[in-house]
Amino acid sequence: MIEILKNIEIAFVPTLIGLVFLMFFFLKRKKDYIQNQSSIEKITSFIQKKKVLNKVSHYIQMRLNIEDKEKREKITIMIIMSYFFYVIFISYVIIDTFPVWYLSVVCIVIALVSPFIVLNYMNTKKRLNAIKQLPAALDELAMAFNNKPTLIENLYTSSESMPKEIGQEFRRLAQLLKTTNTEEAISQFVERNDSEWTKILAVILKNYIKRGGNISGQLDYLNDNMSYYFLFKTKVKNAMLFPKLVLVLLFFSTLYTMHIMQNMMPIIKIILNTDIVAMTMVIMFVVAIVLGFITLSLLERI
Repeated sequence: MIEILKNIEIAFVPTLIGLVFLMFFFLKRKKDYIQNQSSIEKITSFIQKKKVLNKVSHYIQMRLNIEDKEKREKITIMIIMSYFFYVIFISYVIIDTFPVWYLSVVCIVIALVSPFIVLNYMNTKKRLNAIKQLPAALDELAMAFNNKPTLIENLYTSSESMPKEIGQEFRRLAQLLKTTNTEEAISQFVERNDSEWTKILAVILKNYIKRGGNISGQLDYLNDNMSYYFLFKTKVKNAMLFPKLVLVLLFFSTLYTMHIMQNMMPIIKIILNTDIVAMTMVIMFVVAIVLGFITLSLLERI
């Protein structure tokens, strides 16, 4: 433990110097970013030319919950540059801490992908919340179209009355429709909120932009179908709750019974650790419980 702390302390100094330099650079050039975007445009252009960096930049931007495009690009650049210092810091600590090379490799890989896993988890949680809020959002948007036929204006006005997560997504879509082409804006909306329902909504919006028509009726119809589907999913989830509890109780009660029996009759412990048939039965029991959980989870998704 002391050795690990020493390694962290040694690695912290160059990393801190690098981060301070990075903050100083951005604070010093803050005025330039406001008056002249040449510096950030050069960095953005450099990232776009590098295939890997461009993919990483796009991945991060799609998962940042920031509506302003310019601010989103700046923060993405900060994250990418800070990540390089993080790589140096974590690699130095792990290599000096773990003398076995393959443990070092495994730990470095885990440490390097951890920020992306966390970012993806947070984005997935927000995406699922936004999709659950979509029926309420469609209701607000349909009412807005009853008053005005303008898509971008209705997205802005109706988003103020929507739940938080989906409201942010509709405001972001409205901003993208103003600054980019329709196909790109709607594609980004679907990518950030990937589901069958957002894909259907994307088709409705594209058809309305191209041909017009009664979009309020289409949104109401989609809203009714979504509400029925979510109600059905809730009933299925509640129905699967009891079997899951039974599996959990069966698993822990069996383990507890085995523990009591081993204390009462030590010979049982020897049998469980040496007899092939007994070990096979225990393994089959655990596998059956796991398969039961997997089966119930798959039934929930049907």
